[in-house]
Amino acid sequence: MDYKKENKQTKRTKSWLKDSILQLMKEESYDKISIKEITKRADLSRSAFYNNYNSKEDILYDIITDKLITSIKSLIDARTN
Repeated sequence: MDYKKENKQTKRTKSWLKDSILQLMKEESYDKISIKEITKRADLSRSAFYNNYNSKEDILYDIITDKLITSIKSLIDARTN
């Protein structure tokens, strides 16, 4: 995943896609979730999906990376305060 500066629309779109896959994973197994379901839940087009991700695995990678970065920042903040 490339961590270049993202504009507001890109961040919002990615957030909707990540929220959608997480909601769907509460309802069914990951391997049964399709891109079509993710985009439908997010109320976005498939092209919006593919403008931001290559696969649903990329969304999970993004989610895990975000959580890891947040955790590391929290640890650093706790040590410096």
